[in-house]
Amino acid sequence: MTAFFVSGPHGCGKTTLIEKLISHDSRFAELPFEIDFLKSFANFKNLGHWERCLVRLYHRSYLTALAHQLPGDQIYAVSRGIRDSEAYIRAYARLGWISPEETKMLSWILENPTAPTPTVLLLPPLETVLSRLHGRREQGVRRERDAIFNHEDGEEFTAELWRQFAAMAQREDVLVLEDNEDDDIQKLMEWLKGIEHANRG
Repeated sequence: MTAFFVSGPHGCGKTTLIEKLISHDSRFAELPFEIDFLKSFANFKNLGHWERCLVRLYHRSYLTALAHQLPGDQIYAVSRGIRDSEAYIRAYARLGWISPEETKMLSWILENPTAPTPTVLLLPPLETVLSRLHGRREQGVRRERDAIFNHEDGEEFTAELWRQFAAMAQREDVLVLEDNEDDDIQKLMEWLKGIEHANRG
């Protein structure tokens, strides 16, 4: 295994966890290819819900394939993967933001992954996630992002998204962490050792 994905609701601490891993151990690195949709696609803010889901899903499918082709001397921690798209798509569908036909098309892609996706699911309590999102908006540090994705920051959507992620907790390729503290990182390290041992066997 040369890569794993860090997934979870917006505001759960994915970036902080990856930064801690990289500073903790020189074997960890960020994937050397990423796209900031807001910077790279001037029209992204004008896309509809289904179009955004599709663009994100194709991008994350590509990242999954890319991550498993990289040299094995480093462990790539990838922020967001297929599991994120799955949770967002399910939440969009539950809230009626995308139609049953659109959901069916997206689900077909989800059900045909390009590679295995070992995933660290960062899932603090819902109240913690909501509090962090509120604090982030109050600080105004990501105003452009917050304005464009305002529909995804509401309490109803965040709660539904959290439930969709929580439904993945028992999957064999998923490790659930509540936060990015030292004991969480220790659990992650042990999980990675187990995956590497299984792959060698």
